[in-house]
Amino acid sequence: MTPDEISVITADKLHNIRSIQVDLNEKGESVWSRFNRGKREQSWYYMSVVRELESFKKEVSLVRVLKKEVFQLFVGKKKLTVKEIDALFSCSYDCNEKRQREIESMGILGFVKEALTYADDTYINADYNKVSPLMESLRKQGIDFEMNSDGSFILLSYCAELKHRLAWSDKTLYKHFKRNLKNL
Repeated sequence: MTPDEISVITADKLHNIRSIQVDLNEKGESVWSRFNRGKREQSWYYMSVVRELESFKKEVSLVRVLKKEVFQLFVGKKKLTVKEIDALFSCSYDCNEKRQREIESMGILGFVKEALTYADDTYINADYNKVSPLMESLRKQGIDFEMNSDGSFILLSYCAELKHRLAWSDKTLYKHFKRNLKNL
């Protein structure tokens, strides 16, 4: 694709994101009900678009703008730092009051609560189909889980949700997971 084509695609997605943000400001969270697939899937979609366009960010500066606005809309910040990503992982088992205050001060508490809600649903419904691909991917990279305890399933459910919402590749999730392994 040419830089001009990327610019047109990016401008279109940026317009869509800005329209959603305006509607959110005016109507609140009910905006997500107008989509066949709600906020969670919209997050995955737009994060995936950003990931695919990322390689063009030097040639097409609008890609950087889109990334910031997508992150602001779906995560609550224009960018996630390594410290903030590590804080996301710290909530995998227990997002106690102290941790919630820390996460809130980072501006990502809403995102964490949404991810935890979906991860809890995966865990409660024992939806192995949602965690199996991630477990296999991590296993191939040398990280094994004991599935005879709830802890592994809770952790995998939450990590699968982060991976989905942020449209992380297996490689990206592994990098962050491995860095946080000693704290999990």
